[in-house]
Amino acid sequence: MAEHILIPQRNNLEREDFLELLLRRMDHDFGNSFVSSKNVISALRREPTNEEHAKRLLSYVTHLDYITKALKNLGLGQYNPSRFNLETTLDKLKIYTEQKWGHQVDISLDVQKNMDIVNFQEPIYAQVWNFISNATYAYEMPPSNIDIFGKELELNGEQLEGLGVNKEKYSVGDPFVVVSVRDYGQGIPEERLPLIFGNAVSFRESNGIGLALAEATSNLIHGFVKVESEIGKGSIFSLYLPKEHQSH
Repeated sequence: MAEHILIPQRNNLEREDFLELLLRRMDHDFGNSFVSSKNVISALRREPTNEEHAKRLLSYVTHLDYITKALKNLGLGQYNPSRFNLETTLDKLKIYTEQKWGHQVDISLDVQKNMDIVNFQEPIYAQVWNFISNATYAYEMPPSNIDIFGKELELNGEQLEGLGVNKEKYSVGDPFVVVSVRDYGQGIPEERLPLIFGNAVSFRESNGIGLALAEATSNLIHGFVKVESEIGKGSIFSLYLPKEHQSH
């Protein structure tokens, strides 16, 4: 299985280019969710007591709230990390994905229980969502199964090097977390793995906005992204992050 690690460096984009990238991401994520929300509101007007419509609308609004705060985190960089339960956060993402795609994609969630971490909740949510959305949009025939799994680990030497500009803040043996999204699609050619995190690059040569923000997200949360892929078997995108973000 071929692999590539995106090691966060200092942001080399001009401020204007970076803000443009954030705006494009906002347009990409908000457009579909707003249209879907309007459709559900129309359905609720016809059936105001329909609990499924209400549940779907709540998942859309929650998703938009997380994405908005994630973009503020990345754009302003003026927020402090907070304590949150990783399983609860990823369960909200699972619910949103199920409401969005219904029976088209089967989502499984396997996260270590009672895992509270101190980090940036919304950017982590947004990055894992990007892994999921790319897994479903990337191929002519989207994979029917996607697994989300997360666990604690002790940072090793290779992973410490993956932290790039943030590696001086941590040591081998520090408690870290890895969140992975696995699809069972066609896989990514090995020669393309280093390219997929570029601005406006995606598996189908379309507008890969979210993956281009992966480095900025990794830098913010003091983590890194690793992708593993095998032709004909699918891909695994993993986000590594400290359990306790060292803000200073």
